[in-house]
Amino acid sequence: MDDERSVAAAADVRWSDLPPELWEMIGRRLDSYTDILRFRSVCSRWRSLVPRLPRLHPPLSVPCPVHHMVGFSAKIIPATIFRLEPSIETSPSDGPPTSRQGWLIKVSESNPDSVVKSIYMVGEWDLEPEPEPEQESNSGKIWLLSPPSHHRILPDRRPFPEHLDLLKFRATELCKDYILWGVGEVEKVLISPTSPWRDPKDTVAIAITKDGNLCYWKQGQESWSNITDDRGEASRYDDIILYKGQFYVVDNLGTVSWIDSSIRVVQFSPPMCGGGNRKHLVESGGDIIVIDRYNLQTTYPDNYRGPRSDEAVNFKVYRLDQKWGKWEEVRNLGDVVFFLGTSCSFSVSVQDIDGCPGNCIYFVEGEMKGVYLFSLGSWNIRRTAFLDPLC
Repeated sequence: MDDERSVAAAADVRWSDLPPELWEMIGRRLDSYTDILRFRSVCSRWRSLVPRLPRLHPPLSVPCPVHHMVGFSAKIIPATIFRLEPSIETSPSDGPPTSRQGWLIKVSESNPDSVVKSIYMVGEWDLEPEPEPEQESNSGKIWLLSPPSHHRILPDRRPFPEHLDLLKFRATELCKDYILWGVGEVEKVLISPTSPWRDPKDTVAIAITKDGNLCYWKQGQESWSNITDDRGEASRYDDIILYKGQFYVVDNLGTVSWIDSSIRVVQFSPPMCGGGNRKHLVESGGDIIVIDRYNLQTTYPDNYRGPRSDEAVNFKVYRLDQKWGKWEEVRNLGDVVFFLGTSCSFSVSVQDIDGCPGNCIYFVEGEMKGVYLFSLGSWNIRRTAFLDPLC
């Protein structure tokens, strides 16, 4: 009987009465800016347990990773893509009233002096008109961006709220996005660790150049270093992601490898042996996904550095069975839609956002970064009018 009373008494303890040291431990384990913001917004007591973070990590100044541009500097601009779901109590004045389903928000910094909040929704758009240049300030602007690219989109000029109260929305982080500003010969760059609590001295950046080479930079280094493949093969790498806190890369044969703490490439999967021209690496639902892109290729001279127009004609999707170490082709995505961006890729369910068909892939095409939609079921490709870049 005494044990039952003790259990009942323990069950009646209010969460707000838990010891402060326990809440401090919980707060210190939150690994995203939004989670920390929501935690500190609950009450003054919780706010005192977790220190206030900078609104966003500032752009990271790094040496230029391209060897023939030694002496030049670049900046890595961090961004985060979220899915926001309005609460039942949300009123039209709290945010975009056009949809009761989720929408997407991209928060990024455009340059060292200005924080740019880039907001986009799939389907209908609400955005405040951008001010004239002489009226701009360094306090931040709201821009509409194409999800996979960094281009602005011309929206309907309808009012958008100046402030977005995240306490009235459920925010889910979809992926980190890093833009290497000032260097055109780098395909993609990532930073680790991504936690808001990270020590800047622990920062490691890994980049894939346009010719498919891997290089890395650590805080304090004066230049980037090449990453060699222990297999002794001259692999061309197509994509890189952070998966379970580790860097994972995929080469042009569909072999997935991870990069260990000593910056060595360690093979993780067998070759996919797909016949496509480029492999996109995506984490979806905890699985490693490789999307094989087939292009209608145009032949260019080896020394050609102008714009290229390899047109996508097909995509195939493969899932890595990590238990048996083999690839499985996914012929139907169901209600999942993939976004293959210029600097990050992610997947969402069409049940969570408005305006997207399922079993589809959004991707970027051409030097002008137009956004297209590929239907996996019909092999149909069309340009999405509502995502056209503002040129």
